[in-house]
Amino acid sequence: MNGGDDRLSNLPNEILCHILSFLPTKNVVATSILSSSYLSLWSCIPMLDFHYQPHLHSSQKFVEFVSKVLAGNRSPSIDTFKLSFKNCTDLEPISSVNCRIKALIKRSIVKMELSVFANHVVYYSNIMGRGRVELKRIENKINRQVTFAKRRNGLLKKAYELSVLCDAEVALIIFSNRGKLYEFCSTSKPKQIAGIIKNFILDTSHILSVKKDGKDQV
Repeated sequence: MNGGDDRLSNLPNEILCHILSFLPTKNVVATSILSSSYLSLWSCIPMLDFHYQPHLHSSQKFVEFVSKVLAGNRSPSIDTFKLSFKNCTDLEPISSVNCRIKALIKRSIVKMELSVFANHVVYYSNIMGRGRVELKRIENKINRQVTFAKRRNGLLKKAYELSVLCDAEVALIIFSNRGKLYEFCSTSKPKQIAGIIKNFILDTSHILSVKKDGKDQV
């Protein structure tokens, strides 16, 4: 800078937003104290990246921050949404974030990456909704157990696609058109599970029976 001239702040907002999109979201929000021109930029960033660090803040404070940022974001669509929730065994704050994710998907979100380090994470159909989302990654480091619950509404292929991306045990819950619950659980590798689900998609008459006596039955 020469003579107090802030060349970065003089760049067009579109370029500034692009530059800021490479930073973690907490750093993007922090730039609002640098200059008045940055005050509203954080709310227009189409890429959101949240990382929970237990040694820096409580899970509740983290959730409050995520909620405020998501509520204040004015970008018409989100290109990428990343959420890393490390070492959190309390499912209540995760559920709160799920509600915000649901609202985000309704607006339009392209890619999502979730790293949730919790005892057991359930992704229900009302979370993923009907939006077209490219889920880049789901990670669960404690017991590697993730459940997808989907209604048979023609979107089951989405569950198949998710299973391939999961480095986790997968449990798939399926509801018949009459609302009867059928359940299939497996400790197989994701690719094997993907094959099973793919066969289910191809053969709509295939039924997964209710788990009885603690054993998985097909």
